[in-house]
Amino acid sequence: MTTNKTTEPVRPWSLWAVLACSYAAVAALGVSIFGVFWVMVHDFNGSCQLAAIFATEVYSRWRLLLAVVATLTALLPSIAAVISGYYAWAGFGWARVATLISFALSGLSLLLTPIAWAALPLTAVAAALAWVPASNSFYQRCAGARRPERDFGTVPNTIWYGPLPKYNV
Repeated sequence: MTTNKTTEPVRPWSLWAVLACSYAAVAALGVSIFGVFWVMVHDFNGSCQLAAIFATEVYSRWRLLLAVVATLTALLPSIAAVISGYYAWAGFGWARVATLISFALSGLSLLLTPIAWAALPLTAVAAALAWVPASNSFYQRCAGARRPERDFGTVPNTIWYGPLPKYNV
């Protein structure tokens, strides 16, 4: 089944939900890392779980490293969620595996704040919905639309070399 305007297959509800859940996870991680940075200014060790585990003294050089690690802790799952969500919505079959990787990386959100913890169930729902039968059939239709069977034409019986007789006047 394709849309009326294009030859693209119609997206099932599950892939719209995968896209929404993935982007909601990115939003949760973004709000969380913004809050972490906001609190780091006044209370570094209480800003996130990661800073509480590795408590540092004021003006310690380890604080810079912890700020970079906190940023990467939010950035890696966000990148994975954006890539897997969009490409699942676009109909690439490999994105199903990418949603599982996104779910695994969202486990890093446990090192941030409780707001970031929302990314874990959101990416779990996105990964589950990417594997439902409606999504699988959409991926198969998209693969067929991207790689249609090629018709190379017929092979001629004889091949004429040189000038064609009809042009010899």
